[in-house]
Amino acid sequence: MALPENTEAALRPRTNRNGDIKAALEMATLCQTIHNSDTSHIISAGLHEFIDIFQANLNLVDEAIYESYFKD
Repeated sequence: MALPENTEAALRPRTNRNGDIKAALEMATLCQTIHNSDTSHIISAGLHEFIDIFQANLNLVDEAIYESYFKD
């Protein structure tokens, strides 16, 4: 699943020192997880567990954005 064009532009690092596109990749992974999720499977596997995994992946997005935009 491709990110919407405006999301890709927003996640593009201002400086691409190492060719780092980690934030965009982490966000794409998160979007893919949501896109491929089936409600019945989430409920049967455990909503709490799904939310835990989702939050952990969201933290990876946050960390990647920080590293791409704010870390010196």
